[in-house]
Amino acid sequence: MLTNTILYNRSKRFINLSEIDNNADLHIWALHFDLQNLINKEDRNPDIHVFLTADFRNNFLSSLKKDEYIVNHPFDLSDDLKTKDWLLLEEKIKRFSILDVNDKINLFRVLRRLCFYQLILDLSNNTEINTENHFYHYEVFLAKYMLNIDGYFSFDINEMIVYALSIQSASVVKVKLWYLVCQFFVKFDFDLIQLQKYISFYYDSIQELKPLISENEYLEIISRFYRMKAFIPQLEGDLMVMSHYMDLCENFALEIQSKTSLENIYIKSILYPIYESRVKEYLIKEDYNNSLLYAQKLIDLQPYSGGGYMLLGQIYAEIKDYKLSKTAYLKSARLSPITAEIAYYMAGQCAQELNEYETAILFYKSSLDFDSTGYSNYENILEIAKEIRDESLIEKTQSILKNLDIEIETSDDQLPYQEVMFKE
Repeated sequence: MLTNTILYNRSKRFINLSEIDNNADLHIWALHFDLQNLINKEDRNPDIHVFLTADFRNNFLSSLKKDEYIVNHPFDLSDDLKTKDWLLLEEKIKRFSILDVNDKINLFRVLRRLCFYQLILDLSNNTEINTENHFYHYEVFLAKYMLNIDGYFSFDINEMIVYALSIQSASVVKVKLWYLVCQFFVKFDFDLIQLQKYISFYYDSIQELKPLISENEYLEIISRFYRMKAFIPQLEGDLMVMSHYMDLCENFALEIQSKTSLENIYIKSILYPIYESRVKEYLIKEDYNNSLLYAQKLIDLQPYSGGGYMLLGQIYAEIKDYKLSKTAYLKSARLSPITAEIAYYMAGQCAQELNEYETAILFYKSSLDFDSTGYSNYENILEIAKEIRDESLIEKTQSILKNLDIEIETSDDQLPYQEVMFKE
């Protein structure tokens, strides 16, 4: 079971980038690049499209049981925890109204990586902005979009559609907006007709932009397009066409040229969601050999991240190899707090399938260290307690579940299990 001390040390990555190395999570690299762009007042470091949900940040930080870490605003952090990076961030926030527009955009990017979406909206609402800079408005749209995902903001996707349609010339932002619109109809509205409609707007915006960008930039964008387009045949049940689009997606990405170590990290950030999607693609097709192949590619890309091992655990569970599944889930949990809550829960289920009841209880309790209201963990502990006829554990767990039932009935902000990593 992870102790609060270990959790506390891991959480330092949210506020201190001085120890960053090549094996750091892509989210941490993205935050580092955006912070450096803010410091240097230019976009010389690559934009990595990986970030966390605010719901994850809140759950993780609250699990530390250290009040100074549970902050809804950067200024609220305890002074003894503030690094030079954090103080710079505060200084930029204080001076927001007099920053030039590029500094404002770069500040929003850093705040977005740290999941301070509401602060982005507050700054944009409380400052008179006379700018036609599309990147500025894109960051505000993205903050609203992310808050909507986390259940904290009611966002009308038509607002984004209208703005995208208003951009007449070729624009990177127009491409990004159409991507988000398509993603909305895939992930949250499950509307195939709307997806088919707006995927054409997405494609046209890419072709408009192609003459104005580098070959690498085009390859990234068109690769992303085909990853999105693959959802259409998936929703239609045409798995052969789905795989054809995913082949195009991967092949375009593999053509991207890299000359520096920073560009290598950038390419990893492009390949990671592709390999992740390919694992899921082959799981849908029940092709477990290829699923395992792409899970290993994920692990090779980020050996110290939990995501690849999380999917590896899922594959082994699908083929009912619960011993290997348990091992993979434990590896995921111990590598990354991003995946730990669900990974420990899944490891508990594997142990339960193997009749390793005491071990399963230990893993469920480890999951509860990250979210003490994890209802499914308590349900499974109760099931085991009844199996082993532990009357004391039965009584204790039933009492907890009863209290959780009351809390759920009186709370409007309970969220179901969801993916903790979100890919822009």
